[in-house]
Amino acid sequence: MEILTPHTTLNKSDHPRVIFKFRDWKNKHHKLILTRKEIYLTPPKEFNDPFDCRIPESFELLNTDEKIDKFLRELTVRNFDTLKKTGRDINTFITLTKNDFKNNTEIYQDELIKKHLKNGDLYFGIFSTSKIWNNIQMWAHYSSNHTGFCVGFNREILMNNLPPCNVGSVHYLKKYPLIDPFDDFVQKSFLKSHTKELHWKYEKEYRFYTNAYPNILNRDKRKIILPKECFNCVMIGLNFPQNQEAIIKRLTENLEVPLYRIIKDKKSFNLKRIKINLP
Repeated sequence: MEILTPHTTLNKSDHPRVIFKFRDWKNKHHKLILTRKEIYLTPPKEFNDPFDCRIPESFELLNTDEKIDKFLRELTVRNFDTLKKTGRDINTFITLTKNDFKNNTEIYQDELIKKHLKNGDLYFGIFSTSKIWNNIQMWAHYSSNHTGFCVGFNREILMNNLPPCNVGSVHYLKKYPLIDPFDDFVQKSFLKSHTKELHWKYEKEYRFYTNAYPNILNRDKRKIILPKECFNCVMIGLNFPQNQEAIIKRLTENLEVPLYRIIKDKKSFNLKRIKINLP
């Protein structure tokens, strides 16, 4: 299982000062981001994209005897103690496994996928944000048809209050990536955690991804309480309920950040924001 280095970043030129989290005001769990300053590190199984964080290494690329030998030697090293306890001869194990692997590569790939899915839901935690606040689709999809709210975070301060993470923009690809088992460790980790299909490009996602292995992330361990300094602003959607504005005003005042209302631009299909209170 892969272990991340603290706050690994690959695309160093693409880290905005403020990032945004869209929320549904009607969802009691979403409100915790304001009432408790609490965020949640989501497991992949709770994502709306079934491919998200679920792209394993491709055994299809182990297409020569040399690559297979190297892969099995590394596998044997990782499982040496277990093999030793069984009393099995290492060289015999490698020879038999190599033949079986070559004849049943697809079965081995399926088993890897099952293990990858299981491990992801146990050990992976993701906090997804966006680099933009004025996208109509984001307000529609993630803030309940513009009735919700959006929280701006000071990215660097937020990063420093999270566990060690892969941090950076999600990359959107048209073609499903084939990940070589022998690629650079950091590159592989980032490709697995920060790759989505091209149709999600409108999200302009900026992601924090942590791998807690060997510690299982139960629900309580996924909850992170943030200091006020992480918060930059709060915005309410076009259709935010008017009778709830006083409540969210008090919450933003407690956070000491400005509150904005989203409005439609009168001359374009764009969203704008106006300040409706002072920090």
